[in-house]
Amino acid sequence: MAFMNSEYYIGDMDQRLVRTPYGQGLVTKIRPSNDSDSSPPVQEIRLLEWEKSAKASQVTSRRPTILYSTNKYESITASKGDDVITPYGRGTITEQVTVRLLNKGKFDPVTKEPIGEQVFTKFHVQINSWKLAGRSRVKCYLFSNQVKVVRKKTLMEMNAAERVQFAMLQKKGASRMFAEKRYQEALNIYAGSIDAVRYIQHDTHNDNECRADLIEVMVTCSNNAATCAIQMQLWEEAFKYAKNSLILLSALFGKRGAKIHTILIKDNGICDAKLFGEWRVKSRLIMARALFEKEGYDLALEELRLAREHISYYVAGEGASKDGAADYAAAKASILKMRNQ
Repeated sequence: MAFMNSEYYIGDMDQRLVRTPYGQGLVTKIRPSNDSDSSPPVQEIRLLEWEKSAKASQVTSRRPTILYSTNKYESITASKGDDVITPYGRGTITEQVTVRLLNKGKFDPVTKEPIGEQVFTKFHVQINSWKLAGRSRVKCYLFSNQVKVVRKKTLMEMNAAERVQFAMLQKKGASRMFAEKRYQEALNIYAGSIDAVRYIQHDTHNDNECRADLIEVMVTCSNNAATCAIQMQLWEEAFKYAKNSLILLSALFGKRGAKIHTILIKDNGICDAKLFGEWRVKSRLIMARALFEKEGYDLALEELRLAREHISYYVAGEGASKDGAADYAAAKASILKMRNQ
């Protein structure tokens, strides 16, 4: 990163979070000084704590509180989950550990404690700005003075892989809310996850691994959103989300054996009985319930008939996954449980 190779980086777009005399700040712009070539650039810094205080006290302002300074402020303290810039690119801290360095052989004669112990924090950083083949990732092990915290990217700034990862994290949060019967909140998050990745499926620059993850998150979030809608008796929304899931699965079913289907099985660990059995059955049962509630009885019966065909195909073993008996048995048990409900 250019920022790490020089004292200042003009036009820095990473937007660092720094410690100022007035609290935490966000560097929004770095402008060259007009005085002379040797003068340091002027940083434009939003004073986040001042903004928060102004909002809390309902003090209106025509513009955010800004600090202009040539001082090079230190980064805020990094922690697990933060986005950071490093000498090797932008990444995310996945883990942090405490490292203790001892002066070998030197101990206090009374307390027996080591003398001159040095304590450092070391971060495990996954570099997101490197694109490697397949699912390979670059991980670095860096000390705190080698990382600088930056604000999280907005959705519009994320690339396709980052959006898919964002949607997966959102889905986990929505699942917890669903378990707590907070159906409206869960529905909102599932719907937001779908919207976050909706249009990247047409991006020709995506690799096959990203497309496989996209299929998984779109299908599962759509079915889960439909389930939330059923719980709240929102029949039209339930039908819409379940139909979207079914369209994706039907398209994938027609491309069995192709690269994306193979990645879903081998890398993502999703067998055919789950993909084309359990998930399609779930979509059709939700659609049937929504149609029934809207008095579309004939269409509801047709969806139930198709769901039964999917169940019969995989329970009978004809569509058993080649990945092994364990995958097939797990999917079979799931489908049998769904059929008996």
